[in-house]
Amino acid sequence: VFIIDASGNTFALDADTGAQKWSTALGAKGAGLLVNGDDLVVATNGTAKTIVWLNATTGEEIVSYGQSQKASDICGAFGVSPDKKYAYYGQTNGAVSKIDLAERKILVDSKVIGENNLWGVVVSPNGDVFFGGKESKAYVVDGETMELKATFDPQIGANNGFNYSRACSDTEGNFYVSTGQVQNWNYVLGPDLTVKDKFQIPGDANKQMGGNNYVGKAGENGKFIGKYVGGERYMAYGFDICGSCCIK
Repeated sequence: VFIIDASGNTFALDADTGAQKWSTALGAKGAGLLVNGDDLVVATNGTAKTIVWLNATTGEEIVSYGQSQKASDICGAFGVSPDKKYAYYGQTNGAVSKIDLAERKILVDSKVIGENNLWGVVVSPNGDVFFGGKESKAYVVDGETMELKATFDPQIGANNGFNYSRACSDTEGNFYVSTGQVQNWNYVLGPDLTVKDKFQIPGDANKQMGGNNYVGKAGENGKFIGKYVGGERYMAYGFDICGSCCIK
């Protein structure tokens, strides 16, 4: 079991006993972890060592890279390509990066596609990569070229709509995402981010995934809602801090 804390201390624990096997100090808040064979790939909310490859067995550093933009924190950094060759992560100030997992190198370094911090990276089966922005816009880039393909602006008039909201995708390349912290809109978006369906979850706090993580009255934590969205698909959200989505 691998853990990184708010100071950048990274730990490996024995899954059976909980005993610490090793620790490594990276010097900046953790933003995400990705296990790839015997590599542990770490993204941090720092610029000195933004992306780091560690030996998962020993904790020794293999290689690290500093970047001009930090990896965005809170919700985990990485989305992985369908062929598992590449990983993607959102960064501060609207930037995104792409790394080669086998070669342990950055292929696209801090390319700006948005206006504010980008979170919640999700890779569609067709290779498109979705990012949610703190400015309450969503973006899709081509996973191969990293060129921007589409932008979605729900025009909700406030920040934080998509910053902690983790989308999911189906085999047709549709995306399912919530503006949980602002107005509770849930969207079914086509591959080009056109709106195919939307529905709003009312609540006294008018939000999910933040503060006390409730929808409706205070204390109603952990609600789980969903909606039939066509075919065999059923869109469901558990209202945790990251607004995780699942599709049947």
